[in-house]
Amino acid sequence: MRKFLQKQNLDYPDFQGWVLQTMDELTLQIKLSYVALKKSQMVGAIVFQRHFEIEWLLEIKNVFVKEKHRNHGLGRILFALAECAAKTNGLKGAVYDCPEKNRRLHDFVYYECNFRNFCIRLPLYKKDKSDIVLVKFFCNERLDSYKEQINTIFQNKYGKLI
Repeated sequence: MRKFLQKQNLDYPDFQGWVLQTMDELTLQIKLSYVALKKSQMVGAIVFQRHFEIEWLLEIKNVFVKEKHRNHGLGRILFALAECAAKTNGLKGAVYDCPEKNRRLHDFVYYECNFRNFCIRLPLYKKDKSDIVLVKFFCNERLDSYKEQINTIFQNKYGKLI
């Protein structure tokens, strides 16, 4: 998994530190993952965890499918597996963020995985880049209070939401 993560082209400020921390958190089962294999080679993965501040929310941290294995439904399957794990554990929804400039990823999560835009905020990982936060609720009960709870936590953490 470490080699797979290191090959990703993520624009994180301390990418190598993120890889090491993610590996530690996977080992400690703070974060969980599903891995897609083809002929014993990793071709895709999704990393997720229960949100630290909103106990009923799944936070999808990272999803990646190798270029030549895209457009075959693998990404949708990885998202569906994470969603199934969340529902099994009684979670009510999921949140995922992506760079605003990565329209292909945004459109995949929005159209193919049925997430909805929650907000655009500045900055999440870098001061000069905005991210889009997408959410998906698994139920219809008390939806407004769920949205308000997410909104309050994000505003407290990141400031005004756009």
